[in-house]
Amino acid sequence: MKTNIQGNTRDLNKFRKKMLRLRDFGSKDFIRVAQDAAAISVRFAQGRVPVKTGDLKRSIHSKRDGKTVYIAAEMDYAALVEFGTSGPHTISVKDAKVLTDGKNFFGKKVTIPKRNPHPYFFNSIRDGLRLVASKMNKKFQKINRS
Repeated sequence: MKTNIQGNTRDLNKFRKKMLRLRDFGSKDFIRVAQDAAAISVRFAQGRVPVKTGDLKRSIHSKRDGKTVYIAAEMDYAALVEFGTSGPHTISVKDAKVLTDGKNFFGKKVTIPKRNPHPYFFNSIRDGLRLVASKMNKKFQKINRS
């Protein structure tokens, strides 16, 4: 079966230019778009995270490694804040006489109460990606109209 596609030269040139613009967008702007999404997500997360000392808020950042962009909250307890804890749990001494954080002494065991989740991280990434996707759609529509 043979297929013929017909079009006038002006339409074909216009289509070719659009495809070239899309190709150029994909190769030179995608990392910048990913970095923008990460930066927006970081700002959203920093605005939503509950603050007691500010350490968790300051630990939220993004970085680029080649073609990959990472977003992280680098405090040990970041996941506990995001997801909460299931119920009270006890931390006991194993190889020391008492539990300490270097400044305070807590005794031989400590009971940690249940903590409710405070979703700040993944919701912020989702919202950042939606915002960037909306901006990209507008750019693609602009390319398509021209």
